[in-house]
Amino acid sequence: MAYSKKHGSKYMPYTTNKFGYKYESDDIHCNSQQFRAHFPKLCGSQDGAVRLQNENMYDYGGDAIDSSYESRIINLINQERQKQGLSPLQPDSQLTEVARAKAQDMSRYQPPAHYSPTLGGDEFAQLNNANIPYENAVANIFWGNGKQYTPEEAVTWWMNSPGHRANILNPNMTHIGVGYDYSPNAPTQNNFSMIAIRKSALGPISAPTPVNTAPWRICLECPIVTTPFHAYFTDPFNTEDDVSIITPCGPNHPGAKDLWFPSIAIGTPVYASEAGTINFLASGNPPCGNPPTGPCPRDGNLVSITSDIDQYITQYVHVTPLPNLKIGDHVNLGQQIGTVDISGISGGPHVHMARYTATGFDRSPTCDWGIYGVDL
Repeated sequence: MAYSKKHGSKYMPYTTNKFGYKYESDDIHCNSQQFRAHFPKLCGSQDGAVRLQNENMYDYGGDAIDSSYESRIINLINQERQKQGLSPLQPDSQLTEVARAKAQDMSRYQPPAHYSPTLGGDEFAQLNNANIPYENAVANIFWGNGKQYTPEEAVTWWMNSPGHRANILNPNMTHIGVGYDYSPNAPTQNNFSMIAIRKSALGPISAPTPVNTAPWRICLECPIVTTPFHAYFTDPFNTEDDVSIITPCGPNHPGAKDLWFPSIAIGTPVYASEAGTINFLASGNPPCGNPPTGPCPRDGNLVSITSDIDQYITQYVHVTPLPNLKIGDHVNLGQQIGTVDISGISGGPHVHMARYTATGFDRSPTCDWGIYGVDL
C-alpha cells in the first residue's frame, strides 16, 4: 500500500500547513467528514473519530481512462522486475477492472487513501468482493497534485519508496492490473492504481476463524527472522503531530518499534494500523517504570491482531484495550482498539508496536516492516 502524509505536496494533495498544505481551513474539503477525521485541528472539528461511512462524496466529473498509460505502467514495472531477474507480471482483465475502479474512486473520495467506504474497504476487500482468487496481493497508489503526471514519474516515485519498491519487486506475484483516471477538475487531477496478486484456485482469502485460545506463542527469545517487507497503511494515532520512532527495531528490541509524538499522553486513543482479528488481549497490568521498581509483567497491557492480509501478528503494547473488545472480534483499519497507558516496563506514554511471523508454533519477531508517514 502507499499512503503517507509526509511525502510532500508534490504527491500529497492535502496536509496541514505544517507539512505544506495548500488549502485554507474553510475550503470545501473541511466539509468532508473523512478529511476532518484526519485533520481535526486544522478544520476546527471537535470530532476526531467521525465514521468513514458518513463521508460526503464530491464528484468532480471528467473521468477519463487511458489504457495506454496503464500499459506503460505495466511495461515499466516489468522492466524493473527484469533488472532483478524476476518473472514479468501478466496483465489480468479482472485486476484491471478493480484497479480502474480504485483510480476513479480516488478522484471522488478526498483525500485519497487505500481505504474507501464506497468500495467496501481497501484493495484487498475489492478483490474479495469481486471473487478474484488469490494467495497474496500487494497494492500501490499514486496521485497528482494539480498537474498530470506521466507513468514514468509514477513508477520512478514508487521505486524510490522502499515499501512501494518491495511491492513492485515482490517475487511471489504473478498477475497485475493497473488503473489510470484523469479528472482535471479534481484536486488530484490524475490517479494511478496498481494491484498485483499471486493467483490461486482456492478462492479469496477469508478472515481467520475466531478462536479463544491460540495454538501458538509469541517467541520473544527467538532470533529476528527475515521476511518479505511489509508496509502498514498508517500509524496508530489520529494526530497532526509528527510521529517518531524513539526505539528502533533490532536485536535488543526484537520485532518492535516504539512510537511517540509530542502531545501523546495517558489516554490517547490508539487505532488499528491494519484490519484483522483479535487473537489476544491483556489488561489490568500495573505500571512498573523503566527500569522497573520491582516484579513486573514483561509487556504490560496490549492488543494483538492477526492481519487479514498475510496472517502476520501485530501487537500494540502499553495499550489498555477498549472494554468491549474480545478475542475473535474483527477490527477494521482505523478502528479504535484502546488507549495509551504506561503499563509494564515503560518510561512514559508511547506505543510499542511489534510484528511477528504468520506460521509455526513460535511466532518469531521480524524487523522487515515500516509505517507510511513515519519511516517510509
